[in-house]
Amino acid sequence: MPRVLLKPRVLSVLHLLVFITCLQAAAAVRFQAITALCTLISSNLAPPEVLLAAAASEGGLLPLLAQCLDEDWYSDVRHTACYVMQLLLEQVGSQLNDEARRAIYPELLKRLDDSSNKVRIAACAALVAFIQSAGSSYCSTNSGYLAAGVILHMDDGEQDVAEAACKVGFAVCGFAANVAVNMSASSRLF
Repeated sequence: MPRVLLKPRVLSVLHLLVFITCLQAAAAVRFQAITALCTLISSNLAPPEVLLAAAASEGGLLPLLAQCLDEDWYSDVRHTACYVMQLLLEQVGSQLNDEARRAIYPELLKRLDDSSNKVRIAACAALVAFIQSAGSSYCSTNSGYLAAGVILHMDDGEQDVAEAACKVGFAVCGFAANVAVNMSASSRLF
């Protein structure tokens, strides 16, 4: 191959490698940031009112957590983001408005299809916290969508994932009896 044609190809590959390296570096920074946030919340270093203000603000904590839940490079970022979401819901979830709740559960449901079982199990734990914090007065339509998304995973081939999904199903049954009836009617598991 002539040297003239080879040079642009080599430059293209080098640009691609630099781009990939930048993405990996950004993912590493996100991992450090989400780990620091996890430590902050799990150690109770942020008062609930501060967490609530951060979660409720537009462009605040919830959109950033959603970005971490979609991280492509490191599954540990997605796993830690699920755990942070669980902690956040346990501490201030009952005080979140419906708009924030409607933004949270679809993001967690997406993680049930993650390539990492560890992430899928952590998403289930966060969904249980979501259901418990929302309580029985939460919208039955959204509860139904959540339940429908979880049913598919209750007979997952990975036993740990199936058990975690069943815990979410039991949580739904405990808080939304009408949704539980619809779950049992649409599932061959019950």
